[in-house]
Formats: sequence, structure tokens, C-alpha cells
Amino acid sequence: MKHSLLALALLSTATVLSGCTGSRALTGDKLEAHLGEKMEMFGAAFKSDSVDVLMAMFTSEPEVIPNGRSLKGTDNVRNVMQQSVGSTSNFSLSVQDGTEGEGTFEQRGTYVLDDGSDLGSVGTFTAVWTEGESGEWLISRLSWSEN
Repeated sequence: MKHSLLALALLSTATVLSGCTGSRALTGDKLEAHLGEKMEMFGAAFKSDSVDVLMAMFTSEPEVIPNGRSLKGTDNVRNVMQQSVGSTSNFSLSVQDGTEGEGTFEQRGTYVLDDGSDLGSVGTFTAVWTEGESGEWLISRLSWSEN
């Protein structure tokens, strides 16, 4: 029940943040801040085992690249997320910088995954956000690698 309520709250927030802006309403610093908030929601959903909330943040043709291995398509991305989420409550993301393109925004940052053992990891990530037709911003490609 706790996970269901959290998932519903996160999905509602994601819908509000992603869907109600016009296609050119967010640019520059406002867009960067908006997508920073969305990445924070991604981290919260990851920690809480909310695969459906995570998947709602991806485009219909997503790609994930864990440690250099490209996996495309919703089913593959869902499988990776299901294997990864909820493994620790000690997960954090830090967005370092970003680059705005025509209908895209690339975020770069670091992550820490500490499961309480020597197997935790620290690494870097890159998220490419793509602007949809209705102005929502969704992840089209997410890559990460351990340092």
C-alpha cells in the first residue's frame, strides 16, 4: 500500500511537471531546473521500487545503456528497471550540467548506489530528454557507467 501511494503521488507530480507546459514555454535555465526536478523524481521512484512511475518518464522508444551495453525498446528498459530498482534506499543522483539542443536536453551527472556492502557503486550518467508533441519532456536515452 505504501509503495502504491508513493507511486501514485510521484506519477501525479510527473504528469503535472511534464504535461502542462507548452512546447516552447521552457527554455534555458527554466528548462534545466524543470528537468532537474524530474531527475529527482526519477531517483525517488528508483529508491521506492516504482517501475511504472519510471517507465512513464521514458519515450515510447527508449534506450538504456548500462555500462556500455545498449538495450532498446520498452520491454528491455522495463526489464532493466525491474532488476535495478528498490535494491537500496541509499541511492542518490546529482545533476552536474546540461546542454540544450533543438527539442532535446542532455543532462550529465553522478550517482551513488550504496547497498551497505562492498558491492555498492559510484558512477556517471547521461540522460537525454526529448520534447514530445504536447510539450512534455521524456527520457529517450539513459546511459550510466560505474567509475
